[in-house]
Order: sequence, then C-alpha cells, then structure tokens
Amino acid sequence: MSYEQQSRYISQRLMNFTGEGLDTLALEVFRFQARHNATYAEYLSLLGIPPSDIRTVADIPFLPVSFFKTHCIKTGKWPARVTFTSSGTTGPATSRHPVRDIAFYKKNTERGFERFYGHPSGFRILALLPSYIERTGSSLLCMANHFIGLSTYPESGFFLHHTDELLKALEKSKKDR
Repeated sequence: MSYEQQSRYISQRLMNFTGEGLDTLALEVFRFQARHNATYAEYLSLLGIPPSDIRTVADIPFLPVSFFKTHCIKTGKWPARVTFTSSGTTGPATSRHPVRDIAFYKKNTERGFERFYGHPSGFRILALLPSYIERTGSSLLCMANHFIGLSTYPESGFFLHHTDELLKALEKSKKDR
C-alpha cells in the first residue's frame, strides 16, 4: 500500500473510531508513524528499538515534547497548510505543529468534542481567550472559531474586550436552563 493509501486508511480509521479497538488502532498508527515520520523513525533507531518489537500500546515510545520545538514533525512529505504554535509560556522557543489538512483537523476536533459532550451546534460557545486572540497560530483559537461557527446560538462568539456582552450571554444561558 502506498503512503497516500495508508494515510487515507489511517485518517478514515480515526474519523470512524467508536472507542472499541483502541489498542489495535494505536498500534496501526504507531506502525504508520514509525514508517513514514522521519523524525520518529530516527528517534526509534537512536533508542535501538525496531518497530517490529512493539507489540502492545504500553511498548510505544513517546517522542519527547521538546522535539516539537527543535524538529519539524510531519508524517510524509507535504506542504503545511497551516502551522500551529504553542504559546511560548515555557520559554522563547515555541512548539510547532504543521497541519496538512485543516478541514480534517477541524472535523477531528469536532468529533472529539461530540464524543464527550454532544455536537457543538447544541452549545453556546462563549470564548474568552485573551492571550490566544492576541497572537497568531493558536490551535485552540482555530477550534473555538470552528465550534462557534457550528453553534446554533447567536450569542456564541469571542469576548476579548466585550465583558458586558459576555455577562449578558451568561445571564441568558442561565435563564434558558
């Protein structure tokens, strides 16, 4: 199977994941990453761990978070459509997360939210994210904006400098219970 076929297969498995077979899916994703993510493959090699030795989820080595500050972590070769960055609260270097398909990213966050809470359309999304709105490259801001767009409540939105509007939206939510 080609890289593109494997990538589509893994993406579909993730999108259709129901919670059953997590270990099997995690091992499939691990094998895909070990084969097509150059940074991760090199990391496994430096650790002296052949991917074939990984038989359980507990055996999967995690890539150090610091690598996202020092390496471009991508699986396959593709241009990033967007690159999310961390807030930089732990130092001047920020972590970077290149994203190949922003629509897939948004749908994936939507599905994750829906699994735990319900579809975002049924929620008032009142976003007060001062440090995120004031900078570019925030994945949280992207996700919140997506959920606000899905919400059927007109009061959903960002409230950076509009605390009076936020208070009104909170009061309305309280009354509508």
